Amino acid sequence: MREYVVENEFVKEVKLAGGVAYKLTSQTAHGLPDRLVLFFPAKTVFVELKRKYRHVVYKRRLSLPEQEAMAWVSGKCRCPIQSQISEEVDWFLHYYTALHPVVFLSYEREAYYARDGSDFRVTFDDQVLCRQEELSLGSEVYGTPILPQGKVLMELKCSGGIPLWMTQVLSQERIFKTSFSKYGTAYQKLIFPGLRGCDWANKEAAFHV
Repeated sequence: MREYVVENEFVKEVKLAGGVAYKLTSQTAHGLPDRLVLFFPAKTVFVELKRKYRHVVYKRRLSLPEQEAMAWVSGKCRCPIQSQISEEVDWFLHYYTALHPVVFLSYEREAYYARDGSDFRVTFDDQVLCRQEELSLGSEVYGTPILPQGKVLMELKCSGGIPLWMTQVLSQERIFKTSFSKYGTAYQKLIFPGLRGCDWANKEAAFHV
């Protein structure tokens, strides 16, 4: 039996068991194992509040197992982690009643960080997809692309100024700052066109956060 057949079957069985099998390659290290297998006890998700103030986006985030997070935000139980952030999310859930999922957004990301110890990062998002059905985080990844074909979303992330070397690169490549929202674009391309065909009574309910 050929090696690739055994390897493909191995990867399939690991995935069915809830794990992942990463392919490892190296040009310098000899004897490196072909596959790194990881099993996770539970899928971890983020419950996050985001707010923009004076052009800076502030995030308040908690990491929880998916089942606990979904039970909390759906009002079935209290947050298992009591903290300042959980209290802020509780206030948000109390203030905005009837919260429910309306869109599924997914994307593939490559992230790079500076080696000088600063918090400067550059991320590239590709395959940005949205849909309004099968909103569970455990469902398959598919949907309507929201980026033009062949385009990638690049973001520069830093708490202070952009490093001088990066500003030089941006100037040379004629890359200029612009505003882009994944959810806002999904709303324009997917959600709003569907609202135009409904009556105003239903539209009022659809605009609830």
